[in-house]
Amino acid sequence: MRKIIDNEPKTQTLDRYTLKDALKEFIDSEKPDNLDIATGFFNLKAWEMLGNKLLTLNSCRILLGWEYRSSKNTENEIQNAFLQMLDEIPITEYKENRAYINSLIAFFERKNEKWHSLPQNIKDAKPELQYINQLRIHPSPRLHGKLYLFPKIAIVGSSNFTNGGLLGNTELNITIEDNESLTHLKEWFEHFFSSRRTYDYRGKLVDLLQDSKFGNKEYDPFIVFLKIVFEYHKYELQKTLEDEDGVIRLAEFQREGVSRALDIIEEFGGVMIADAVGLGKSYIGIVLLRTLSLRAPPMNNDILIVCPAQLRDMWNELLINSGFNSFTIYSQEMMSRQPIERRAFDIILVDESHNFRNPKPKRYRNFMSVLVRKDPKVILLTATPINIGYMDLYHQLKLIFKNKDTALNDSLNIPDLNEFFKNVEKESGVDDINLITDHLIVARSRSIIRYRQKVLKQDILLPDGRKIEFPDRELDTIYYQVLKDQDILHEICGKISCSDVKDVFDARILRAPDKSNGDSDEGSVPKTPSNVLYECIFEILRSWEATPFTLEKYKIEKHQVPEIIRNSRSIVPLLTTTLLKRLESSIFSFIKSIKNLIIFYKISLIVVQKGFHIKSAVIREFLNFFEEQIDEDIDPFDFLELSEEEYENALDITLDILLSRNKIEKLNKNQFPEDFLKLYLRDVQYEEEILMDIAIIMQEILS
Repeated sequence: MRKIIDNEPKTQTLDRYTLKDALKEFIDSEKPDNLDIATGFFNLKAWEMLGNKLLTLNSCRILLGWEYRSSKNTENEIQNAFLQMLDEIPITEYKENRAYINSLIAFFERKNEKWHSLPQNIKDAKPELQYINQLRIHPSPRLHGKLYLFPKIAIVGSSNFTNGGLLGNTELNITIEDNESLTHLKEWFEHFFSSRRTYDYRGKLVDLLQDSKFGNKEYDPFIVFLKIVFEYHKYELQKTLEDEDGVIRLAEFQREGVSRALDIIEEFGGVMIADAVGLGKSYIGIVLLRTLSLRAPPMNNDILIVCPAQLRDMWNELLINSGFNSFTIYSQEMMSRQPIERRAFDIILVDESHNFRNPKPKRYRNFMSVLVRKDPKVILLTATPINIGYMDLYHQLKLIFKNKDTALNDSLNIPDLNEFFKNVEKESGVDDINLITDHLIVARSRSIIRYRQKVLKQDILLPDGRKIEFPDRELDTIYYQVLKDQDILHEICGKISCSDVKDVFDARILRAPDKSNGDSDEGSVPKTPSNVLYECIFEILRSWEATPFTLEKYKIEKHQVPEIIRNSRSIVPLLTTTLLKRLESSIFSFIKSIKNLIIFYKISLIVVQKGFHIKSAVIREFLNFFEEQIDEDIDPFDFLELSEEEYENALDITLDILLSRNKIEKLNKNQFPEDFLKLYLRDVQYEEEILMDIAIIMQEILS
């Protein structure tokens, strides 16, 4: 038996264990007759984890404390908490969930074979004794102790009889095996279990389980009919939500969206809100958070917001103004750098979820590791769920289903979600994708709101009574082409010769556009202005050495670290490929990326001139951000923790600020030759000038 039970991985010096595995191991090895449990909380997930083992015992008694939100109607609070647990069990795996709920019913319904031989006065006083396994509530004062008592061993510590206490939380429990201590613990348990303050709750829990969607209770056909009618019309009927008296007031169409979203969350564990820009997705998200939070037991209320860095302040203010006191906000950029702290969350909202349409970046993998720790409710907010193809939507919905492609097998008859989306993408199956969108997504466009206003003559009003109006969009189309006269092309080709400064860009391999009208060789790429421009840029980047990222090569050879030298050789291809992808996307994206590189060059130059250098880990962060910067929401300079004002004035940032943020460290000048600074400044300034020339020339193309 393990001595330290804290739900943490074991180390070389400590043999640690999860409480779930410790209890399983002891029941399997010792085959004890009975188990007494004292716990502050109990949830149905704990039974799902350990039910099969507890069924092998001759008897089990559970003494349950409870943390009440109020001093009134405590029994109703307990009932509502168990009802909420049942509601949260997903219907998507109905057979499995029904099986474990019914096994819990059978557990508490086991009869005591000695009941008939008991004296009548005992039967009258304690009718609960006719059942072997018992559940009693100790309402006051609050029972906070945690005890798992077998005949020959006890586990005492911090773990409640919940999924968190058994596995998810970091706890601290110890085992006790000496007879004297076991006797005292037995007396302690009997004292509270038999106290007049405690009362039997076994029967009421069994009734709740039987009446649930997983139970065996049979309903009258008329009741079934009423339930069907209500479910069909409840979006119209449910005009008042829990948040009606809250800070956030919603327009009618937003309230309809909240109502629909809550139903989707109840059935599938998550929802995507894909209303068009300007229809208030953030406010819908806040009301969903508030409603789910109010419905959840107090111990299942950890909220996580995942959003782009520039939206952190907005969400922080919105949550505080809406009455939230406890929540965690992580930027998507921060998630690219490191996994989120080792904790589980109950409700997770993702703003701009389209930034998770690609599963390859590190931020996607790190986020998924958080989602699978528990089974949180997931709210996705995005106005553009599909950018390139249907697989964009697939990768976002996987966040709701925690990477399970079989999640919709029972509910929507989709055995494999990945194959489903591949077929939809291959066949452009609009009708097929509607099966997903109708069940999992709340999406209203501006045209739908206008239709309700103009055709259906509905007054779509804001909470303050003002009518919703949308300005007509006036799209500004920008036409550009590589200039017909060849001046700029000759200029860019000439810019990269510069052999008198640094012989790295060989202009001889670049050819200006052929002004003759002769046909090009068969199979060759036509020498159009665009092709020549792209060829010039490619040759510049191919010869580029990315000096600020390869400081190691300037060291005296004996001080160079071979591994760093080898790794630095991959930096230029990475940056080159990324920039070419930006150019392929649009000139706007390309210019933005070039400007980001220029800022990095300038900061690096200032830092080295002052006798410091940017830390290797920080450079890796920048490279990760730079590579992932597909969306404008992702800013590669978040790694420096620059505020918006600091970013706008990046060159004014002081060494003290960078030092305080642990971004730079002192250069060891003994590792570099005497002329290092002169060489480094020359190379950085030269490459920076080339980047600036490219940016200027590309900008001229747009003008």
